[in-house]
Amino acid sequence: MVAITEKINEIERRLEAGEDVRKEFWRLAGEVKRSRIREDDVINRLSRIRDRLFEKETVIGFREGFALFSILFLLFNFLFFHASLKMENGAVKAITILGIEIGIVYTSFLVGRCIGSLISRIGVDGFYRYSNLEFGVKMNYRDYLKAEPVNRVILFSGAIFLEHLILAIHLIFLLTINSYWIIPAFILIINLPFSYLIHRIARTGELHRLLRELRIFREIKRTHE
Repeated sequence: MVAITEKINEIERRLEAGEDVRKEFWRLAGEVKRSRIREDDVINRLSRIRDRLFEKETVIGFREGFALFSILFLLFNFLFFHASLKMENGAVKAITILGIEIGIVYTSFLVGRCIGSLISRIGVDGFYRYSNLEFGVKMNYRDYLKAEPVNRVILFSGAIFLEHLILAIHLIFLLTINSYWIIPAFILIINLPFSYLIHRIARTGELHRLLRELRIFREIKRTHE
């Protein structure tokens, strides 16, 4: 505990001096998660440091964002079934289904993360602009650090599970009507390998976060066996 406090003091000192402390901070956060420290002073100080390092401001609150992205998610699914059943087979239909599926993958990430947040009881502060066309999810870091390891796994499982569940449903549906089932099949086939590639090369992405928390969960479990 004393060592953790000293490392926090050093990170805060260097942060005030304008130094880049991201690597040291994330390493310390991992150490705290593995040690399962729950003291409010430690958690609150780490949460404040993370908020200073997190450069993007939230632009939509959790409830508003969850409602908005859920509506978009349902709308994309309605458009998928409508296009699948009503449009004539051809290039336009194939391109339309592909575009809809891309929208579904995007919104299922946001909705799935929110569902994971509700199940795991790790709060979400809101949504921020990750890029001009993308939103990111800013979780409540205090809740995140205080959560049980299994709940952090659940948090990052939500988006991946929902993405693959919906794509599998679309694949089965298109197989039954024999219409462009190759589109969701292709996305399903490349989705995890592509996510794993991002995990290995860029050390980011939802799969990267999930694998990190699974590793921590297994390490903690082994120490208590």
